Amino acid sequence: MTETAQPESRRRIDRVLDPEFVANLSAMPIAELRARRMEADAEENDLSYVRRVLHGRLDMLDAEISRRASRRDSADVVAEVVRILSTPPPALGRSPKAMPGQPSRLTEHRRAVERLIADPAVSYVTALRDESLQEVRAQVAHHEREVSDVRRKVQAVVDLMSAELTVRHRNGEAGVNNLLA
Repeated sequence: MTETAQPESRRRIDRVLDPEFVANLSAMPIAELRARRMEADAEENDLSYVRRVLHGRLDMLDAEISRRASRRDSADVVAEVVRILSTPPPALGRSPKAMPGQPSRLTEHRRAVERLIADPAVSYVTALRDESLQEVRAQVAHHEREVSDVRRKVQAVVDLMSAELTVRHRNGEAGVNNLLA
């Protein structure tokens, strides 16, 4: 899922990461600034979803690697997978806001995740040789790093827009009265 900006693309990720998306924020009408920040927030939410799925997969791969290292029974892995899947995600480190709802591009992301998980090498970890298990884990970790890198770029865009909105709130331009006018 390498997400790199593509010039003539209409994908949201490409719009959000295009330098023009944040160009001249101080001159941008407040409604446009808010709309763009919402668009960037939605992209960040989608990328967070993909990361959470990949982290779950990494947890399961790590559980199998750990089981093999300690020579535990395969039944222990089932209990470990149940624990992994039932453990809520850690608190968001980025902001105090609650976890957003479903990703807006859930179908698109679900297809990408389903392709990854449908790969027999990723799904049937107990059947893999040790070397293959390590290779699959490295591939999933690489994919997670790529998604995380893109997510950090999107977060930087959100932060720029939030900072501009903060300035406008301070000087009264983004107040409630302006919303009602």
